[in-house]
Amino acid sequence: MKRRSFFSSRAGKSLLFGIVGVTVIFFIPSIVVSPFRTFFGTAALPFHNVLSFAAYHTRSIGSFFTSVGNLKQNYERVSAENLVLRGKNAALSEVERENEFLRRELGVLPRERFRLAASEVIAIDSTSSGTMIVNIGEEQGVRKGMAVVSGPGVLVGRIVETTTLSSSVLPLSNPKSVVNAVETATEAKGVVRGEYGTGLLFDMVLESDTVREGDDVVSSGLGGDIPRGLFIGNVTRIEPSSDRLFQKATLASPLRYDRLRFVFVVLDERR
Repeated sequence: MKRRSFFSSRAGKSLLFGIVGVTVIFFIPSIVVSPFRTFFGTAALPFHNVLSFAAYHTRSIGSFFTSVGNLKQNYERVSAENLVLRGKNAALSEVERENEFLRRELGVLPRERFRLAASEVIAIDSTSSGTMIVNIGEEQGVRKGMAVVSGPGVLVGRIVETTTLSSSVLPLSNPKSVVNAVETATEAKGVVRGEYGTGLLFDMVLESDTVREGDDVVSSGLGGDIPRGLFIGNVTRIEPSSDRLFQKATLASPLRYDRLRFVFVVLDERR
């Protein structure tokens, strides 16, 4: 039996084929190998293009979602900044309106007669008393009994209580409020008091005095800190009293006490 040579076996043939391949790659000139490289490169080109296309669009999709995320963050940031700016603009507009209102009010108030302190109504008693709280007090020179007015020189009420930085105002419409008053055309004298917390009544006017519908009633300046000449209201209806000694008249005030926002405390009368 003949012995088979090593290169006749399967392993030997594989080794021989590998040696030949390496020799061809490293020792045969490139001009011979080049066609094989071109062939295999051309065959692999479609696969390379597909992989490149997929990689490019994968990067594009990633960039797209990253851009969407950035846009969302920018939109949220701009929206938040816009809300802040709108809030600031609203506050500035409100301050401007307040300043304009105060300038207008001060323009019609009798500043040449009185030294005034501007204040804001910060609370109103929800009960029938309608007492108002204003944001100035003893620190600003306010004291009990001082008159409180609104433009143009309309009497609102008087200070009834003070603290360091706030004061309570009893409006004329309160039944506990009593102010000496006079009818400007005829000099008929009486007192103005609140009627059931909603209206004003010119009361205790002598029957012999003349009171006419449509005439103005102002503070008389008697018996207190309320100066003379502050407007109270117009006579709308006159009624005789039951004892026929006095007469009374209903007054129409130009003020809505529940809607007042800014009022002025009369600190003193200029000399």
